[in-house]
Amino acid sequence: MHHLDNNQLIDAYIKALNLKLEQKFIWLLASELRLRGIDPKSLQYMTG
Repeated sequence: MHHLDNNQLIDAYIKALNLKLEQKFIWLLASELRLRGIDPKSLQYMTG
């Protein structure tokens, strides 16, 4: 995960939600967002 910049991580998280990928994967992305000071819940409004 540390190879992604914040924009790439946000994009991956939103796409994972839209594609309804495995919850474990979404949880890992959300955890990384939190570590970087980004609230995953605020991004959920950006999903289709």
